[in-house]
Amino acid sequence: MSRRAPPDQCPGPLRFITIRRGTRLWRVHAAHRAATTMNSTPRPHASSGGRFDSLDGSCAYLYAGGSVQAAVAETLTRDLPLDGTPRLLPRSALAHRRLSELQVNRALRLVALHGPGLAAVGQDTWLTKCEARDYPLTRRWAAAIRRWAPQAVGFVYRCRHDEDEFAYVFFAPPEVSECPFLSVTGTCVDLDTPVGHLLVRAVLTRYNATLARDR
Repeated sequence: MSRRAPPDQCPGPLRFITIRRGTRLWRVHAAHRAATTMNSTPRPHASSGGRFDSLDGSCAYLYAGGSVQAAVAETLTRDLPLDGTPRLLPRSALAHRRLSELQVNRALRLVALHGPGLAAVGQDTWLTKCEARDYPLTRRWAAAIRRWAPQAVGFVYRCRHDEDEFAYVFFAPPEVSECPFLSVTGTCVDLDTPVGHLLVRAVLTRYNATLARDR
């Protein structure tokens, strides 16, 4: 486990990937916001936010998945227990949430944080698999990696609960409110609807989980 602060200099040559124009991604987001809305909220504490959020609000960020499964797993299953107790997702977790399909508008260069890409930055899978209590530290790593790779617009990494799927985080200057290189396609599903429940149940089954019954 590499639970430590990032060094000043990158330990090795970074590994990059390029995702092509037209690539489809998926995002679970608040229904009252557009799927391309970025967030620049400072997240100095572990009590809220995601793995690679900005600590100080110096950049805007947006998360997406490479598939429906990736988007749902990263957003909705990350806090479900893995200790043998039932993995039940409260229906309240779906309230006011939407699944939207996004399209990449141009070729995007990303830092690869999986496989040899983790060793290149001096890390192991702790960076992408650790619990939320370590997020203040992973956010320090995100800031360091962005500093080492100013030409990259984000990171790609394996989902915490599904090694077969990839998650993405994109960055922009803090004043950017809408992601300039992603657009919404016609596909979107409100999750707290009968259709949304069917979709979520199907994905949760893949991860030995299910929706909790209404009380």
